[in-house]
Amino acid sequence: MSTHTLSTDRVPFGSRELADAGRLLTAWAAASGRGRVTVTLNLLSGLVFLTNAEIGMTYALNGAGTLEEWVACATCHTDGFSSEVGLNDFGDCALCQTLTP
Repeated sequence: MSTHTLSTDRVPFGSRELADAGRLLTAWAAASGRGRVTVTLNLLSGLVFLTNAEIGMTYALNGAGTLEEWVACATCHTDGFSSEVGLNDFGDCALCQTLTP
């Protein structure tokens, strides 16, 4: 088994993943997305998302079908949509914020 969990190669993309990529790119264009984005597939979860290396951001479609930033906690590495994870200025999620004095 491969140790790589992310792929930008289109070979592992099935019809669902390609459809997700199309929806993401359409949402990116509608949001006046600027800069170069890369369509990426998480081979473990099946999540398709966009990455923008220029500004270090990752985007995915949330449950409402809206393009939203995908983030990860700097402390516990919990990941999810920015509206759900609730990072503070230090990059800590809501749970980690309650654990730090």
